[in-house]
Amino acid sequence: MMQNNTKDNINPTLTLSPLQAHYLKKELISRQIRSEIQLLSQYEAIKNLGPPFADDDCVETDTPFLRFIFNRFVYTFPFLRNSEANFWLKVSEFLNEFQKKNITTSSTRDETTKRKKLAEKVVNEFTLLLNVGLKTTLGKEESIKVDFSHIYKNYNEKNSQDSNSTNGWTVNIVSVKAACEKKRKIQKHVYMEYIIQTIRSNFDEHVYVVRRRKDFKKLYTKLKEEFAAIDIPAVPNKIKERKSPTFNKTKSIQKDDPSNGLYQWEKNRQNLRAYLRSLLLIREVSRSKTMKIFLTDSPISLSEDEKRDIAERLELDSIREQQKKKFDEEAEKRIKELEQHVSEFKKMVMGSGGLSEVISTIQQTSDISNLPETYQKVVEWGEIGFASTLYSLFIGSDNSSETFAQLKRTHGLMPYRAIRSVMKISNPVALMRGVLDIFLAQPFGQKSLAQRILSMNLTEDIKELSNDIKLLENEINDDEVCQKLRNYIYASREVQTAVKKEAKGENIDDLALTILYTENLTPSLMDSQIARFTGIINNIKIDSKGLLNDLKKLFFFYARKRDKEMLIELLFQGITGEILKEIITIFYEPLAKVYKAANISDSLSDLSGFVDDLISVVEDADRKGVVIYSPAESVVQTFISLVHRHMPKFYSFVHSVYSHDSTGLFNSLIGWIGSLFDFMQNGLAEQIDLQQLIDTTLTTEEERTRVVNEIESLMSWHTWRKKRHLMRLKNIMYNDVDSGNDGDESEDDDYDYDTNEDFVGVADDDDLESQHESDDLEHSASDSDSLMEEMEFPEIEIISKLLPPFVRLISGFMREC
Repeated sequence: MMQNNTKDNINPTLTLSPLQAHYLKKELISRQIRSEIQLLSQYEAIKNLGPPFADDDCVETDTPFLRFIFNRFVYTFPFLRNSEANFWLKVSEFLNEFQKKNITTSSTRDETTKRKKLAEKVVNEFTLLLNVGLKTTLGKEESIKVDFSHIYKNYNEKNSQDSNSTNGWTVNIVSVKAACEKKRKIQKHVYMEYIIQTIRSNFDEHVYVVRRRKDFKKLYTKLKEEFAAIDIPAVPNKIKERKSPTFNKTKSIQKDDPSNGLYQWEKNRQNLRAYLRSLLLIREVSRSKTMKIFLTDSPISLSEDEKRDIAERLELDSIREQQKKKFDEEAEKRIKELEQHVSEFKKMVMGSGGLSEVISTIQQTSDISNLPETYQKVVEWGEIGFASTLYSLFIGSDNSSETFAQLKRTHGLMPYRAIRSVMKISNPVALMRGVLDIFLAQPFGQKSLAQRILSMNLTEDIKELSNDIKLLENEINDDEVCQKLRNYIYASREVQTAVKKEAKGENIDDLALTILYTENLTPSLMDSQIARFTGIINNIKIDSKGLLNDLKKLFFFYARKRDKEMLIELLFQGITGEILKEIITIFYEPLAKVYKAANISDSLSDLSGFVDDLISVVEDADRKGVVIYSPAESVVQTFISLVHRHMPKFYSFVHSVYSHDSTGLFNSLIGWIGSLFDFMQNGLAEQIDLQQLIDTTLTTEEERTRVVNEIESLMSWHTWRKKRHLMRLKNIMYNDVDSGNDGDESEDDDYDYDTNEDFVGVADDDDLESQHESDDLEHSASDSDSLMEEMEFPEIEIISKLLPPFVRLISGFMREC
């Protein structure tokens, strides 16, 4: 009774805005999805998803959100809908076997594991889906829009002065020169030396160093040893190249000039430059002493010839950059001319029955020239986009030469004619089943061919890790310490949990030292043995940092080695081969029937012809110096013409596939996609009253005030994330390199669905800018300096109290659905 009186006295003026409601709902959904995914990682927890993993459809579940998504969108997926119940039992058995292996987590490995990255990706995507589909009584919702225009301007001005600065370093390989060394007293060995120009932030002085290719390989080896938890990219292969064309310059080739011309090794220079910049994008590497030594140790003074060569190569870089910029501008100009048609097509597709209409039109139109005008314009728009991608991949970036070389190697090895002949004379379904039987057969219980192939890389990794472990064990020089560390890694889940509870903190330092101290593991260590790693011996401080780092590395290598051993065990279990065969059959069989009816074998010749033509165009452009000489309009048209020449054959393939779909596969896919769009547009039958949820859950005015403050903090954090994400995108555009996001966090949730339109779409960068004018100024991005500051996720306490009643409410709506 008293509780009701308290609620009656609460100030009723605290109401949620559409913006606040959007981010409150998003946070509640995200927390629940994350909690449910963590729960599913437990043994036999998959039964929470209900049928087909559990017999009772009405069983209570601890994962209501994931159960709804699974039953509505996964179990009904066309390829899986007709799968036998036996398949889902095998999935459940495989997941249970995986859990038994006790593969280490991110906290143990002191890095973000691929499983955690995947889980975060799933959390973001599922949160996005449910946040759109669960409608509130407030009607239309709003999301934060970021005005980035003035920051773009400042960023452009900064980058016009220094467009290649990465994590405080500006690096360029500015020259290549030939050198000789005597081998075996008689033979002369000619090699190339690369002059690297380095500028540090806040330093005006340019540093020039000379490095050989073998120095790059040594750098890779050292970084790999130093940063064992980071995937360090390997040095790109050497490209065999002829002399690059000079621009308005000639240089006589001296007989004693081993470089054989001014621009010999120009592609290798660009390739290695791209490699250095990719390394510097890794923050830990950019701050390392190893990288600093490589870029600045043993500086040289430039000779006059070297200065001239550097000036000429920098001029060549400038021409390439300008040409690439003009190419992008020309392609963008042509795309803009088609935007209206593309926008109309998008609205039609996202509308009711839109996808079905598109498929029906393709099925009824055998010639691409007979498509409706809007379709023709969309095809033209696609041709320009694909042409731009081809240009960037094979001509426009520093590593284009390596990408092109890989394409040529792969194309040269592909047996197109043999594959085409086999597909013409065989039953593709029977063929695939026969191939699977060959790969998965286990004669007399021995390892199958597929198991041997899949385990080869893991076995090699284990050998490499064993060598690293041996080196570290020698450095630590204490067999009992190493044994105790190893015993923890190979201990049961229960023992590991008990040791973790003893640790004072959650970082790897605390855990490693706790393992040395604990009595839950053998052997017991003396204080003097442990003191080597704590830094205190007989009350005297010693420098133990190096030993402690070695201990952490050894711990990490033990964990990695055991994980790979467990994965090999899993591969050699029969259930793995069975489920692999089931998955391939489920997805391949219906497609194979369609492709067989559509004579897909003929399309292999078309694909081969397209790659031949592409290689010819790129080689011709390289030989004639198209990137340097030709106007942008001509370069753009060259690649558009390439795509346009092969578009009729590609369309013929698409038409043939859709028109020969006697299985109804594509119609089923369209129906499934339509149900997804319908959920996002219309949601569940009931709407959520978040205001009532707050009123009935939070019993004091203080709590209601605090929950609003927490929501505002969340909104500020999301604003910062959007600003940072857009800055990273800008960095990608200006540096033509990867953003350096190591995958520890996903930016997918920086995009919100715009439910104010007639159809559902993901807001892109242009939407974020153009729609800002109607937003409150308090939610805009106004300070470019704030982009350089890290912002911690806000502390959430009161919002957490809303989660249980929120989940009960939504679960009821989902059951009714």
